[in-house]
Amino acid sequence: MSWSIDEAAQVMGMAPHEVLAVAEVGDYHVVTTHDGQHTLVTEEGEAKLLTAEDAAKLGVDEGGELEELADAAEDADPAKTAEGSDLDPNAAEIAERARQALENGGQGPTPSAPVPNPEAGGLPPNENSSDGDEDPVPDANKDDLLAWVGDDSDRAARALEAEKERSGGPRSTVVAALEKVAQA
Repeated sequence: MSWSIDEAAQVMGMAPHEVLAVAEVGDYHVVTTHDGQHTLVTEEGEAKLLTAEDAAKLGVDEGGELEELADAAEDADPAKTAEGSDLDPNAAEIAERARQALENGGQGPTPSAPVPNPEAGGLPPNENSSDGDEDPVPDANKDDLLAWVGDDSDRAARALEAEKERSGGPRSTVVAALEKVAQA
C-alpha cells in the first residue's frame, strides 16, 4: 500500500511540507525530502538514506522508479504539499535552495533572511509576543528621552513606567517632565 505525503512525513518525523514525493518501490517506500534526498523506508519503519549503490544492491531502481520519483519531486510545490496546515513561511525557499544546490554540485545560493515564524519557537521570547510595544522606550539621557516622547501622551506614560523601574532609581526631573506630558 502506497503512503500519502502526510503518512510518509509522520514516519520520517518531518513536517508534511518537507516531503516532496513518496513511492512504493518493491517491498520498500522511497521518500524524497525537500533537500532532494531519497530515503528508503522498510516495512518495519527503518529509514536509510538511499545511495545509488544501495539501490543497485536492493534492486530498487530496476524499473527507473527513482527517476520517476525525482521527476515527481521536481514538480512538487512545497508550499502546497501540506495544504490546510500551518506551513513554515520559509518552506518554499528552502526547497528551492535545495534544488539549486543539487543542480550546482552542492553549491546553493546564499539564503535570504528567514521569515519569522513565532509558532515554531525559533524567535527570542520578546519577539514572540505581540503586545503592541513595537517602539521600545529608549534607555537615554533626559534630553534624548524627552525628544523621543515629544508630545505623545502614550509614549510619556510608557517612558514614565520605565523610568520608575530604572535600576539606578528614577530621575526626579525626568519623572516630572514625563508626568507633565502624560497628563496633557
